Amino acid sequence: DNGMDIELNCARTWFFCNDIDNNYSGLVKARRENFALNGLTADTHYIASTGIAGVPARGKTVQMDAWAIKGDIVHKYLYAATHLNPTHEYGVTFERGVRLDYSGCSHCVISGTASINNRGEIVHVGDVKAQTQRMLENIGVLLEEGGACMDDISCALVYLRNACDASVVDSVLAPVLEGKPYILLHAPVCRPGWLVEMECISIKRL
Repeated sequence: DNGMDIELNCARTWFFCNDIDNNYSGLVKARRENFALNGLTADTHYIASTGIAGVPARGKTVQMDAWAIKGDIVHKYLYAATHLNPTHEYGVTFERGVRLDYSGCSHCVISGTASINNRGEIVHVGDVKAQTQRMLENIGVLLEEGGACMDDISCALVYLRNACDASVVDSVLAPVLEGKPYILLHAPVCRPGWLVEMECISIKRL
């Protein structure tokens, strides 16, 4: 209705999935099939995204939010290949992050990022403190690839599988995100072994 489309204009999505441990595979399959119909493949690009446990409206299984931008915008997709692998290698279809240059600003939009290595494996299984540290390391590398750093973060959302881990996670986050708005939410990540995940946006003037 606004003269835009998914491939060219959609910069960010959020998927909220009821009973994510059992329903996420169906979400992944449907998203992959829909993206292929819209020209989004491993040979083109995907969209920065977060897939997290939630309670969609009106008893539905999945709910999506999206952010699209129209205008003169430069997109640069972020990979952090030393630390992360392309998501399609383990069957999902989103970008790790994207740098958007428009209106005199550079925004790095970082997808939900967890404690993972460049082989798609969970790092520090069962250790929420170490997972938080590796998560921040991964985000730092993504931001650096986009010409930004932790000091440029404007806001962040942090998702916890177990609410009781909040104090441990916050003890790691607080020194890094000092003075920046962030919130910890009880929302399990798409793999049971991931105890914490974070998404963020950085902003710099060009």
